[in-house]
Amino acid sequence: PAWRARTAAMASADLEAAARAKLAAAGEGFKRVDAAKGAARAAALKETVATMHEAKRAIKEWEREARMDGVDQADLVAAKQEMVRELNAYVQLKKQYAEAAAAEAAAPGTLEG
Repeated sequence: PAWRARTAAMASADLEAAARAKLAAAGEGFKRVDAAKGAARAAALKETVATMHEAKRAIKEWEREARMDGVDQADLVAAKQEMVRELNAYVQLKKQYAEAAAAEAAAPGTLEG
């Protein structure tokens, strides 16, 4: 029936909105990481990474649901690529923060030998 198709499309749209919200939350998390110092920065980064994992799961769930709902393949691919690019940018930021934290931890007061 037509109502079932509309309900499925709404579910897919809701999941897409949830995935995009998680990505936005990850972006906000990196703003908090920038503002934090020391142990608070590490905690904020850990929280942001958890949000990134949730975003990845949400993207996968949305994609699975959208495929079952019969969303146009080209639209699905374009939307997924956009979200994955954003998530990959956050992964690169995470790597930069992790490298900076490791360098900061190794540099001050470290004596070798």
